[in-house]
Amino acid sequence: MKIPLLILLVIISSLTNVYSGGTFEIRIGKTEPVEGWDKVRHEGMDIWISPNPEITSDMISSAEYNWSMPDLSKEEIAQIKKIDPDVRISQNATKRHIKIIVTYTEQGAKKQSIVTDENSGSLMVFMFDGEILTAPKIMEKIPGDIAVITGNFTEEKAKKITKALNHK
Repeated sequence: MKIPLLILLVIISSLTNVYSGGTFEIRIGKTEPVEGWDKVRHEGMDIWISPNPEITSDMISSAEYNWSMPDLSKEEIAQIKKIDPDVRISQNATKRHIKIIVTYTEQGAKKQSIVTDENSGSLMVFMFDGEILTAPKIMEKIPGDIAVITGNFTEEKAKKITKALNHK
């Protein structure tokens, strides 16, 4: 049975990397208005995004995601609750979760260190062709060439983000 060329081309193009030919960048975001920054809505929240990218795909060596085991066992949680019944324990400490590991080039690592040091408390907005993939809060300066992004990612979302991060 011969498959018409047009159908074959459609099948082949649908199997190629969803991020071929696009632009990946990381910008700084704020939850309060900033003059000259674009306001967008992401996951029910207004974000003002810097007009200038801080990190681009050429500054990233690789990215991958994996499932992490809970940080605390049920026994450890029970012991903590005995000491302080009102303690709040993070979801990442009690359940399996996905983390995304980003490895930067030497240039990217230097830039990441500066950007995260100067923007603690702001958002690090990961974008592909103008679409926000994720916008985690910068908790502290990230030295070195590896960053770990945690959040409430589905596996599908983690795949999408890592594909964009690995885009060259």
